[in-house]
Amino acid sequence: MSDAKTATRESLSIAAVVAPIIVVACYWPALPARVPSHFNAQGQPDDWAAKITIVAVPILSVVLWIALRTVREFPGLFNYPVKITDENRARQEFLAIRLIDWLGFEVSLVFAYLTIQQVRVSLGHASGLGASFLWIALLAVFGTIGLYLRAAIQARVANHA
Repeated sequence: MSDAKTATRESLSIAAVVAPIIVVACYWPALPARVPSHFNAQGQPDDWAAKITIVAVPILSVVLWIALRTVREFPGLFNYPVKITDENRARQEFLAIRLIDWLGFEVSLVFAYLTIQQVRVSLGHASGLGASFLWIALLAVFGTIGLYLRAAIQARVANHA
């Protein structure tokens, strides 16, 4: 699974985890005492909190990235949507690891965008996340899960035909 696409996605995931940390660190002195801490479904800030709260999402992103990197090393412990047999184990594990890689990539991008927009809104350079942010994020994550489920079920059927 160390093909060029996987390596590129992994590199972009790492960049998406690190970039918001750098952005927050660079703009920290300029940030106001209160920053947006929550956005509504239209992407507009609807709650504000102390400046320190802006580090929560980047920290969560790092923790989640480490957790996903760890979990992917133990595919035998996953909860699969199909019965695992000797015949389909390798394919099912491949699909599950790929799901974790893609979800990690997508969540890293979502968290990076969220943090950078928090900084931009705090500094008056943006008014929110954008009306389509929530729907794009949900479509990406749930679309990926849906594609995985379809592939996992097809792999089960293909191996039992």
